[in-house]
Amino acid sequence: MFKNIVKATHKKTSTIDTGGCTPITPAVKTKLKPTASIDKTTEKSEEGGIIPASTNVRSIDTDKNVDQTNVRANVSVKKSAQKSVLSTETTSDIDASRLGCHRIAMSEQESQNDSLIIFSNPEKGVRTRLGMEEYMPNSCSRILLSGLPGSGKRNVILNIIHRMKPKPSAIHLVHCDPNTIEYDCLNELGVPVLYYDPKDFPTIKNIEAPIEEIAQDESQYDADEDESSADDLPVLQNPLVIVDEVTSDQLGKVGAHRFERLVNHVATHRNTTVICSIQSLLNIPAKSRRAFNHIALWKQADRAVDQMAAQRSGIPYEMLTDLFGLCSSPYDFVWIDLDSHHDSCWRYRLDFISPIVIERSE
Repeated sequence: MFKNIVKATHKKTSTIDTGGCTPITPAVKTKLKPTASIDKTTEKSEEGGIIPASTNVRSIDTDKNVDQTNVRANVSVKKSAQKSVLSTETTSDIDASRLGCHRIAMSEQESQNDSLIIFSNPEKGVRTRLGMEEYMPNSCSRILLSGLPGSGKRNVILNIIHRMKPKPSAIHLVHCDPNTIEYDCLNELGVPVLYYDPKDFPTIKNIEAPIEEIAQDESQYDADEDESSADDLPVLQNPLVIVDEVTSDQLGKVGAHRFERLVNHVATHRNTTVICSIQSLLNIPAKSRRAFNHIALWKQADRAVDQMAAQRSGIPYEMLTDLFGLCSSPYDFVWIDLDSHHDSCWRYRLDFISPIVIERSE
């Protein structure tokens, strides 16, 4: 199914079809075995910096035949000034009944005479890019980093914050060790940095009024009251929440609920960016895990974890294996942007900033 997987840097130009993004030109294009890696000269920090200085492009030839991608490649969205119609087009070699989907048809007259009205949500502002670079996530993104100890997850978090313009209005840090000093460098940003114990996970009140000390009795916690009582408070511009190595057993019932509310409600309704760093996807609650729309993956020794990561990312496990083949060091990782279109050059990336172009065979 995937003819080639090509890795290239975003600063170059070429004739490769990149799905509407800025064209990318590979310096070299060589076919390798699926397990081959790329040759790169990088400038890494002591923790495994993520910025390649130069990169030689490699191509992985694979003949995976995956129905999911066939479906995805044959679904298009057509837009005009008067209508937006979802059209599922099947080719001669794809049976619509086998795909388990039904063709949705709308007459031209109906589509011209009627359309949905767009109502604005006063709690959801316009999403803006967190930085000047095109690869930066949008505001209210939920970013999940999963990798083994020492792989450089913290370094990636600091790189993202370093590129944020403007800087976060406040940073809320939930750490497995509330007395940690590994994020003390954030104090140099000149914004409030608040530390939380996993059992005292931040609520919507903390996000909206970070300076105020909010006392709350855990035994008398009322979830509905907690979510609704702060609706009249002013909303900060772009708060950031970092959840570092906080596992389900540390969260407890109350913390797990607050974590789920954070990624499924507070992030989008309070313009809050969430970054979660964890060693294994199995270590965080499932309801929270499903809410992340940016996923950074380091290859795991546990095959089951990689399979779960592929499932959450909406790609076949074999494809994730091929993407991991581009990682040439323990610090390299695959970034999957679920908000980007399937044909976008930014959907799959190596080390956050370098697009991975996937050429599908026709």
